[in-house]
Amino acid sequence: MTAASKFYSVTVVIPTKNEAQNVGWVLERVPEYVEEVILVDALSTDGTVARAREIRPTITVIEEPRPGKGRALRTGFEAARGDFVVAIDADCSMDPNEIGPYLSLLKSGFDLVKGSRYMEGGGSDDLTVLRRVGNAGLRVFANTLYRTSFSDLCYGFFAFRRSLLRTVPLDADGFEIEAQIFLRAKRAGLRISEVPTFEAQRMYGTSS
Repeated sequence: MTAASKFYSVTVVIPTKNEAQNVGWVLERVPEYVEEVILVDALSTDGTVARAREIRPTITVIEEPRPGKGRALRTGFEAARGDFVVAIDADCSMDPNEIGPYLSLLKSGFDLVKGSRYMEGGGSDDLTVLRRVGNAGLRVFANTLYRTSFSDLCYGFFAFRRSLLRTVPLDADGFEIEAQIFLRAKRAGLRISEVPTFEAQRMYGTSS
């Protein structure tokens, strides 16, 4: 059976903390073919979990009291059952309708697909000058070290084969997990690709 004809199950992992005003927009846009959605919640006090269950009654909710986006994502990844796992934020900056191209690249044989705001067709309404400079510096360093030419490194919209977790140890607790999964997958010799994506500004509230 070829990769193109085989059925793959999909899990979407969403870390949250006080995103009640945003999480509904995200969940309403998760494609119907996604079998499992895992919400890893950092003890929200604004009704985030209730809102998520209202929109998607079958959602799996895991409470993660320990701080950090990396910690939340790792908790979700460990619980995921899908063949493919997608990480996405809950602040409306990432559109779940863009998941399809990520999965197509995984089906074609890639192990990890990262969203790129710098490829043709991508972009951002949320990149400050400081973030652009920081991202550029880290990207140049990583591309030089690994002799690659990837266009984006520090972005939280990515998808991977769940089997990747057996060969790529993740231990980052914070936002650095976005770079760590890429760098360690590359070091392990796994196949990595990019797909253009657009980063919008968060709709409500401030980042946690």
